[in-house]
Amino acid sequence: MEARKYIISTETTCDMEMSYYKEHSIHLLGMTYTLNGIDYDSASEENLPIKEFYRQLREGGESKTAQVSLDKATSAFEKLVEEGYDKENIERICTPIGLKIGAVTPEEIAPIFGP
Repeated sequence: MEARKYIISTETTCDMEMSYYKEHSIHLLGMTYTLNGIDYDSASEENLPIKEFYRQLREGGESKTAQVSLDKATSAFEKLVEEGYDKENIERICTPIGLKIGAVTPEEIAPIFGP
């Protein structure tokens, strides 16, 4: 049997350090927000540091937030399929926020959700 290729994917509301995502090869979708008329992607290297974000809010900055758009998510997952990840697995895996499954890496998580 051919080994399946798995990936963990989430968006930035998981509230982990960017280094954690990189260290564990977690695919990241950034939430978008606007602060004082400037658009940001929370998964981007140009994202504001959290202390700076809150400093600007305390000083009266105007903020608008948005969830990951359907187009952005679709594009990201289509790219994963092009990279060899299984489309059927990408479409079927969804877990509730905070679910304790006792795993960290894709290799540890994969057996939990399928053969």
